Amino acid sequence: MKRIQRIIFTAGYFLLLLFLVLLNPLRIREIIPLKDRLRIHPFTDSLNDLTHLHGSHWPVHAFYFLTNLFVNIILFIPFSFIAIIMFRMHRFVSVVLLACLLSVMIEVIQYCTGLGVADAYEVILNTAGAAIGFYLCKRYLNRQ
Repeated sequence: MKRIQRIIFTAGYFLLLLFLVLLNPLRIREIIPLKDRLRIHPFTDSLNDLTHLHGSHWPVHAFYFLTNLFVNIILFIPFSFIAIIMFRMHRFVSVVLLACLLSVMIEVIQYCTGLGVADAYEVILNTAGAAIGFYLCKRYLNRQ
């Protein structure tokens, strides 16, 4: 029974990830122009979004900045649990590197399809989320 629950959790996580980063109706509705699809200056681009208002008030920009920050970290925490519990990956470097590669793949797909912006900052945040998830999972497993 536990194995089936784990498989359902794993499939659900990857389907949710796919939906959020590619199939989200907000992304499908509007294809991003090629010139706006790439952001390679991790912290500068995000801080510029926060300081240079584009038709809205600063609190709105701050909300989007913080949402982007925390969602990208939280989104990859379960990845580490799946890697450790389902795939028996117990090396920190392996789990974090795999998460980083998955994040890069997502960003490349977003760039190629125009269904998002390929952002180096998001790769860093996703990888940080996997690192946090690794330590949380190890701590959880050590308590059992």
